[in-house]
Amino acid sequence: MIDKNKPVKQFLDSFPHAIEFMKINGFPADSKQFKRMMSIVKLETALNVKNLNFDTFVKEFESFVKTQEEISSSIGINNNDEKAHRIVGSLPCVVQLPLHKAFEEYLQKHLIKVAFQFHGASLGPDWMHKIDQNKPSVIMMSPGFEPLFNRSFKEKYRYDEHFKMIIDPEYNDSFQKFKDPKKKLHVISVVPMVLVINKKELGERSVPQNWHDVIFNDYANSIAYPNEDEDLKNALLTYIYKLGGDQAVIQFAKNCLLPLHPSQMVKSKRIEQKPAIMIMPYFFAKIALREKDFEVVWPEDGAISIPIFLAMDDRMNDQERKALNFFFTKESGDVFAKQGYFPSSLPDVENELLGDLLWIGWDYIYNNDMTALMQSCYQLFEETRN
Repeated sequence: MIDKNKPVKQFLDSFPHAIEFMKINGFPADSKQFKRMMSIVKLETALNVKNLNFDTFVKEFESFVKTQEEISSSIGINNNDEKAHRIVGSLPCVVQLPLHKAFEEYLQKHLIKVAFQFHGASLGPDWMHKIDQNKPSVIMMSPGFEPLFNRSFKEKYRYDEHFKMIIDPEYNDSFQKFKDPKKKLHVISVVPMVLVINKKELGERSVPQNWHDVIFNDYANSIAYPNEDEDLKNALLTYIYKLGGDQAVIQFAKNCLLPLHPSQMVKSKRIEQKPAIMIMPYFFAKIALREKDFEVVWPEDGAISIPIFLAMDDRMNDQERKALNFFFTKESGDVFAKQGYFPSSLPDVENELLGDLLWIGWDYIYNNDMTALMQSCYQLFEETRN
């Protein structure tokens, strides 16, 4: 039983999935410093800081745990050996379970036996590093630029040598610019980041129409940015850096009010600090429209596209090659496009797009150390914010 009068640390230590759930709700629960601080702070007190009701929090946590247990009990996962997973995915939570179920049904239908695991992106990518060096994962999915661009990770498992487009599918018209000219990585989908405007809080100020407006117009302490996972935030900053270098990151940081999980943004009227502009995935923006005075803006220069990469390793066996075909089926594409409103790159999938998709570009990716770039952008962002 969860006791609201016990320290947060006891909750984190006592319940599986507690850390992941706290991160979803905007707490840096995997931070050692946070755990030290939370050894004396009551759970209810911490929730009050985020304007979270304890009873609602408990119900949502129980539902979250049930979902995670459904995933873990499914066929195809070796729970006793984290290193056995040959197909892994770090996926946005809204598509994690439906894609898992669809993939499992595909494997059963085609009598394919493989070890696989999909986790929510809010857990971060570090778990994907816990693999056997002599038997690395051969199919990997991940949003943003971690872990697939982590240099030490790639070198350890010789992924630079083995990542190849074993299947080279057609892209739909909206995704032609997402094709990797080196044919090493496939963009299976993207998380489109759009703007949600709280017109009441914005007041007489002009509604931003593009990313230049968001960065350089005077919206001091007015913007909520996503903290769903570090990579989502950091990938966003790399786009901002490309648009205007250090000065763009600094000015954007000055305009930012606070980090929020997108699920908190759509309920931001309930929090004390109310942002006028919120940057969130289109999936949550559609939910936000239920609120009075909220307006969705799809930027004129395109929705910043956080890519969901699919990496294929040529060391896979026949069973794994057969399993790979699933990710190029209409069924797979529909999970992304219909469940999460994450546009699919497949040509036979109908996407809901209100405008263009903004892409950082392969030249930019291959000409920069993306991990180092993200770290430097985040450091500059935090220094400015503090």
